[in-house]
Amino acid sequence: MTRHDIYGRAHKALRAIMSETLVALGRANLAEDCEAREALARLEEMLAFCETHARLENEFIHRALEERRPDAACGLAREHAAQDAEIAQLREAARRLEPTLHRQVALFVARNFLHMEDEETRGNALLHEAFSDEEISAIERRLVGSRPAAEAMASLRWMLPAMSHPERVALLQGMRHAPPAVFEGALAVARSHLAPRDVQRLEEVLG
Repeated sequence: MTRHDIYGRAHKALRAIMSETLVALGRANLAEDCEAREALARLEEMLAFCETHARLENEFIHRALEERRPDAACGLAREHAAQDAEIAQLREAARRLEPTLHRQVALFVARNFLHMEDEETRGNALLHEAFSDEEISAIERRLVGSRPAAEAMASLRWMLPAMSHPERVALLQGMRHAPPAVFEGALAVARSHLAPRDVQRLEEVLG
């Protein structure tokens, strides 16, 4: 039986924003003011996205795991602390327009890809040992419910394009229980960031 994966959706969004940001930064001419501003704005968006993601995992997923199994999430928490230090270093490198900025970001992305794999294997295994799928889903609902609307929509901007069609359908159908403005906001994000064919397929299913 396939168990509930609390990390999967968010990690698809993270991989998408990291990949696109790294490519954009690599092709930007940082000696040209307009290109530099655009590339650095994208980098800051990615770094803020990473900070929010780690904070939510710490506050909801790893805290719940620690309460059920003390010290079980220590390794994951240490990796998040290391990430905080890396983010501060990257912001300073960006401020200085360091020539190695693209490579520094590439290493940050590489380490995060490995960290996400660790969470999706070891982290999920720990959660599945300690909680039922119903309990994990309840943790996820608390996490999602804690997010301000603007922050949730910013996450969907990266999540929806990174997901498969069945995953998008499941996510949006689940949001039908939210206030109408929230559901319509999610559809607006889909229409803005998905290919026309993908939007059409969604609308055919959702009505």
